[in-house]
Amino acid sequence: MPAWLHLMAQSLWPLLYAGLVFTVPLTLASFAIGVALAFWVALVRLFGPRWASAAARFYIWLFRGSPLLVQLFVIFLRPAQRGHRARSVDGGDHRLFAERGRV
Repeated sequence: MPAWLHLMAQSLWPLLYAGLVFTVPLTLASFAIGVALAFWVALVRLFGPRWASAAARFYIWLFRGSPLLVQLFVIFLRPAQRGHRARSVDGGDHRLFAERGRV
């Protein structure tokens, strides 16, 4: 077995585990927040005062009436066009590994 294939086979499961440890809780938290927000907006739309019901109808119209790709572009690309820079999720660990020659 070539050395690169052996290295890849050894690092596969730790990388998958690390991805799952980060992704699954993030997915569950996002789902819970989305369900709670949707429930609250539905209650406000049905039983809230007229001004809050109008705001909830506008919120629903805005997100249901625009394509998901457009929403993603607005959320993720618009701040970059205004000069905002996103921070790295890994907290700069890539620099530490680059200094040690592991990248």
